[in-house]
Formats: sequence, C-alpha cells, structure tokens
Amino acid sequence: MNTIAKEALFRRCADQCDTVEMMSRDMVGYQTEFEEFQRLHREIEDADLEDEYQEWRKANGYIKWEEIREIPKLLTKEEFESELENIKKALEEHNFSSRSFKIHYLIGWITAGPTIHTPDQLNQIFALAN
Repeated sequence: MNTIAKEALFRRCADQCDTVEMMSRDMVGYQTEFEEFQRLHREIEDADLEDEYQEWRKANGYIKWEEIREIPKLLTKEEFESELENIKKALEEHNFSSRSFKIHYLIGWITAGPTIHTPDQLNQIFALAN
C-alpha cells in the first residue's frame, strides 16, 4: 500500500473512531457508524499496519487524554538546574547561527516532554537564546 493510500486510510479510520466516540449508543445511526469504523480497522489489520497506525495516531494527535501515560509535573529546583545545563549543552552542540533558530529549538525542548515550567523557569530558558 502506498504512502498516500495509508495516510488516507489512517485518517479515515481515526476520524471514524472519533465520530463513534462522540455518539451515544442509542443514537440513530450509531450502529452504521460503528460498523464502518470496524470495517476500516479490519482493513488496517488485514494489511498488517496496526503498529504503524498507532504510531500515526500518536504523531497526528488522535490519542485521547486517557491514553496519555506521562503525567505532567513541575521540576524541583535541582531538576530544573540540571535541565538548564542540558539545554545549554545542547545549544552549544548545535551552534545555531541566529537567535531565531535558538528560540525555535527551545520551544521544541519545552513542549516535547511531560514537564510543566513556571514563568520564571521559562524566562531563564529563553534567556539562553540571547
């Protein structure tokens, strides 16, 4: 199956899953929508694409909050100091040519993990772009 066909199948199945989840079981049309979801999901399973589909769902934001395993947390002072050092090292290794590139990198750094930063911590992190 080519990439475009897989993308279309994955998107259709994920959207159908969302449609079914939003409906109550006693709504008119629920059974039809559920059967369509099952058909699409069987197509994915028959093509042996289940693992790839699950990765695609994660990458495209279809994983629901109940499925998120990492719980956001605030860092202790020591943990934050360690993280700040790691960020400094990473910035030095990448040797970005402009402040703009540094800021984009820092945005990626702070949004990628399960950590919640305080406003003061964010100020310290973004000060590294100067």
